[in-house]
Amino acid sequence: MSAAAHQSGYAGASRLSDPLTKAEHAVHRAADLLLPCSPAFVPALVEAGADLEDIEVVLPWAKDEAARLDVSDVCERRTELGWDDHTVVLHTGNLGHKQGIDELLPTLEVVGREAPDVLTVLMGDGNQAAELRQRVADMPHVQILPAVGNEDYLATVAAADIALVHERSTMRTMSLPSKLSSYFSAGRPVLAVTNADGATGRVVSDAQAGAVVRHGDAAAFIAAIRRLARTDWGADCGAAGAAYAAGNMDRRACLDAVLVRMANVLSPHVDPREAKV
Repeated sequence: MSAAAHQSGYAGASRLSDPLTKAEHAVHRAADLLLPCSPAFVPALVEAGADLEDIEVVLPWAKDEAARLDVSDVCERRTELGWDDHTVVLHTGNLGHKQGIDELLPTLEVVGREAPDVLTVLMGDGNQAAELRQRVADMPHVQILPAVGNEDYLATVAAADIALVHERSTMRTMSLPSKLSSYFSAGRPVLAVTNADGATGRVVSDAQAGAVVRHGDAAAFIAAIRRLARTDWGADCGAAGAAYAAGNMDRRACLDAVLVRMANVLSPHVDPREAKV
């Protein structure tokens, strides 16, 4: 929470950072087991006084439905959404302050002029959605659509050419978007507009799943789209992300890792193999 206060970009929020940091450090030092969702969070925990041996990184796990994706379903979904004639860049999930889509709009204005075949789709809702709808009303190359149900979500992501993740420019180690696991599982190359050394940028780079570009760099944003959409490199990035999800974000493996560590903490005499989900 202290990182959230410091990096949120809200006026005055940083004043909460110091008292929250003190409280968090006390909790971290007292904990027997800490389960951060990204390796990027580990240095802060160690700095707070936590023992490295008491830390187990558990990445957000992927949706089980990924294994059942069918190419014909994906093609049908793309046609249903009217995306056949476009290069589709899809952002899913919350449209809130943390995502900072308002910071992306100047770049999207440039995209509309210089890459008119590109359709950016913002699929979801949030406390910034109404304002964003007003601001993109005169931008035909940007769509805001409602979220889809779980049964259609992965096919929808897979129907896009590129999966987009965008974070407010003040964010570095505040959080890791859970949508990354779905993006990877769907086999879509990822375009991340975020700080390269932050939690999200590091996971995308470590997975070799796409491109990380700076905030406000419209030329780099368009260049990344051209490199990722329907290219061999984009296909390689999608495949790398899917492999990373299978090896590091498998639901069963993630839960088993947590159960093993919890069994060791709760009772050194309990055989962790007896722990069941």
